[in-house]
Amino acid sequence: MSRILAVDYGTKRVGLALSDPTRTLAAGLPTLERRPKQPLPEAIARLVERHAVGEVLVGLPLEADGTVGERARTVERFAEALRARVSVPVTLVDERLSTVRAYELLRERGKRARAGKAHADRVSAAILLQDYLDARP
Repeated sequence: MSRILAVDYGTKRVGLALSDPTRTLAAGLPTLERRPKQPLPEAIARLVERHAVGEVLVGLPLEADGTVGERARTVERFAEALRARVSVPVTLVDERLSTVRAYELLRERGKRARAGKAHADRVSAAILLQDYLDARP
């Protein structure tokens, strides 16, 4: 089996998580800082190659009522650019509440929210991926 890479797209940082080869467990990867001269699809494509990824999940930030807002449209455009760059499926998944759950988890573990935004992005991506893995047969 190949791994699954989860991407929590943000305007400043991008949280990442990777499954194990059996697609059972999710683990966070270092967060990518967004840089104007470093195209994000290229950086993700390098990770896909390096880790033998067979599918990429991209968190879709739907509105609370499930509708597609401006943030979700931005993520959809990013996913299309990524699809043009990688040869594996790119799947959009509802990420509502994953960031909230990440901050709750960090707070339970005594982490300060302000000091851990990059960490929260990574945890959010791991939650997104683990939920996806757990929902699969």
